[in-house]
Amino acid sequence: CNDNCEKLLNIFTDVELLAIPEIDSVFNGWSLPCNENSTCSFNADDNIDLIAEFLAIYDLSLTVSEPSGGYIEIINTSVTCQDNCNEQFIDGEMITLRAIENSEYAFSGWSDDCSGIDDCQLLINDDMVVTANFARQFELSVKVEGSGHVMSTPQGIECGNDCIEVFNENETVSLIANPDEGWIFESWSGSCNGANQNCVLDISSSLSTTAKFINTDVI
Repeated sequence: CNDNCEKLLNIFTDVELLAIPEIDSVFNGWSLPCNENSTCSFNADDNIDLIAEFLAIYDLSLTVSEPSGGYIEIINTSVTCQDNCNEQFIDGEMITLRAIENSEYAFSGWSDDCSGIDDCQLLINDDMVVTANFARQFELSVKVEGSGHVMSTPQGIECGNDCIEVFNENETVSLIANPDEGWIFESWSGSCNGANQNCVLDISSSLSTTAKFINTDVI
C-alpha cells in the first residue's frame, strides 16, 4: 500500500502490517490501535482505519567560507563542521547552528538559509544550505606625537585613549587627525603619509601609522 488502501478480511482474522519507509523518509508511527513500532499486529474484529505516518528526511549542507577561520557547531549534538559537510534531519526538526571563530579571525555572518551574526535557529522543512563566513583580522596601531587625537571610521580607533584596534581583512578604514587647541596637524608617517588630515587604509596586513601635531607657538 503506497497511498489509501482497503482490504476486506474475514472477521477475527489475525493481521500483521509492516511499515517500510522510502530511502528519503523515516517511519514516525501508527494511529491507534497500533503503536510506534513499525510492525502492527491486531485481530480484525471490526472495521478499522489505520494511518502510517512517514516523515521526509532532508539534507543540510554546511559550508565554512574560510576553513582556517573557524567552524560550525550544531548545538546539543556532537556535530562540528570545519569545511564542507552534509547532515540529514527529519522534517519539522528545529536545530541551532553556532559559528566558532579561531584566533586572528572574526565571524562576519551567515549566508544562504541563515542570516545575521547570532546563533541560527533553523526549522528543517526542505533541503537547505548554510554558509558561515569568517574574515581574517589584522591590527591597526596609531601613535600620536604632540597634542591631538585620531578617530577611525568604522569606530575602533580613538587615540589618545584607544590606539590599537583589529579590523577585518579587506575592510576600508578612514582615519582623521584632529589637533587640540593651540596645535596644528603637520603630517602622517608609516602606513599613512602626507599632510592631509584624512587617511584611508585598505586592511590587508597589520599596519601602523603616526600622526604628528606641532604647537603653533613654535611655528
